Amino acid sequence: MSQWGRWSLPRPCCTWVLKLLHMSRGGCAPLSTPAWVSPNPRRSLSHQAHLLLTPRGTRSHLSVPLAHSGLQQGASGSGASGWPSPACGQPSSLKPAQPGALQARQAWKEMSSPDTEAMRVLHEFSNGFMVSQVLFAACELGVFDLLAKAPEPLGSAAVAARLGASCRGTQLLLDACVSLKLLQVETRGEEALYENTELSSTYLARASPTSQHHMLLYMGRTTYQCWGHLAEAVREGRNQYLKAFGVPSEELFTAIYRSEDECLQFMQALQAIWSVHGRSVMAAFDLSPFPRICDLGGCSGALAKECVSLYPACHVTVFDIPEVVRTARKHFPFQEEERIGFREGDFFKDPLPDADLYILARVLHDWADDKCSQLLARIAQACKPGGGVLVVESLLDAEGRGPLTTQLYSLNMLVQTEGQERTPAQYQALLAPAGFRDVQCKRTGGIYSAILARK
Repeated sequence: MSQWGRWSLPRPCCTWVLKLLHMSRGGCAPLSTPAWVSPNPRRSLSHQAHLLLTPRGTRSHLSVPLAHSGLQQGASGSGASGWPSPACGQPSSLKPAQPGALQARQAWKEMSSPDTEAMRVLHEFSNGFMVSQVLFAACELGVFDLLAKAPEPLGSAAVAARLGASCRGTQLLLDACVSLKLLQVETRGEEALYENTELSSTYLARASPTSQHHMLLYMGRTTYQCWGHLAEAVREGRNQYLKAFGVPSEELFTAIYRSEDECLQFMQALQAIWSVHGRSVMAAFDLSPFPRICDLGGCSGALAKECVSLYPACHVTVFDIPEVVRTARKHFPFQEEERIGFREGDFFKDPLPDADLYILARVLHDWADDKCSQLLARIAQACKPGGGVLVVESLLDAEGRGPLTTQLYSLNMLVQTEGQERTPAQYQALLAPAGFRDVQCKRTGGIYSAILARK
C-alpha cells in the first residue's frame, strides 16, 4: 500500500486545506492547481492537499506522510496565531499581509482547533468495545497467567511461542496492554520485555485469590454477545438469548444455564465477584443475631464462605436449583466446611429452608417487580417474627440517574434477564407490602450495597 493509502487525512480535513489556500489568495479567483502539481484524477484529496501545502523546492520529499508533517490537528508547529510555521509545511510565499489572510487564519483555527475534548470523549466511547476485547483476549489467551509464572519479564517472541500465538498479533496485544496499564515494559538492549502490573497480578492472574479472570471470560463469551443485540432489546423490551445463542428464554435460568459448561462459567464468574466484594456486603450489618442463614440462589457458596468466616456461630444453607448444587459440590469443595450446607430447590415453587435470615444477593435484579413481590411474599411467609432478609444489589441513586456502572448493569439486565437495577426506595416499595419493616440501607463504597429488613 502506498504512503498515501496509509496516511491520508480525513476527507473533510483535506477539503478544508484546499479551501484554506483558496481563501489565502483573496478568495476571488477559482482555486487552480499549481503547474508543478500534475493533474491526476486518481489522487486523493489528502494527496492534493499535501502537494499544495508543500513548498515547491521540497516536493521531492513527498513520501513523508502528511500526518507526520505537523499539519494535523493540534500540531505543535502552529504559532500563537493558529497559523502553521514554515516548518509545518506552510508555503514560504504565503504572508499574513496577503489579501484574505485573516479569513485564512480563521479557517485554519477552525480546522486545527475543533472541540477536541468532545471528540476525545466520542472516540473514547466509540472505541470502548476495543478496550474490552483487548482485556478479554489477553485473559482468554493466558497472557497474565504466563507472565505471573515467568521468573523474569518476557519478550513478545517468547510470549507468542509459549501461548502458541502469532508474533505480530502478540506484539500488538502486549503493547495495547501496556498502554492500558495492564502490563509494564522495559527495554534491555534492543528487546522489549513485559511483565504484569500490580493490577494484573491482583485481579487478572488466575492464581490470585481475588482474580476476576472467570468473570471476564464470562463477560467476553456471553455478556458481550448479548450486548451485540442491545438495540433489539430496547425495541422489544426483553433479553436477547434467542438471537445471541438460539436459546429460548421463557424459563430464564434454563437459558442462563443452557449447558454444563455455561453453568460452571456463570458460577465461576459469581465466585470471582464475591472474592472481591463479598466480605464488605456481609459486614455491612451485624448479622450475628441470625444464627441460621439461608442464601437463596447462593450458587457456589462464595457468600456463605464469607459469612461463616465473619460470624463463627452461624450456619448457612445454600439453596439453589439441582444442577447448580451438583456443580457446586463437584467444582467448589469447601474442605468439609460443616457450617455450610447445600439444598436443592426452586425458590419460586419449593418450600424454603427454615432460617432466621434469608439472603438475596444479585437475585432481585434478575426479575420484574411482580416476580420480586412473589418471592418476597414467600420469604415473609417462611420467616419467623424478628427474622429478616438481606438484599445485596448494585443500587441506583435516588433519582435513578447514576452511578453509570449501575446504569450499565441495568441495561445488562435488559439484554440478559427479566429485571433491572433499582433505587433504595424501589426496593423498600417491594419489601413493605411483603410484611418487612425497619428497612435499612448501607452503601459499602463499592459496587454492591446491602439492605436489611426485618419481619
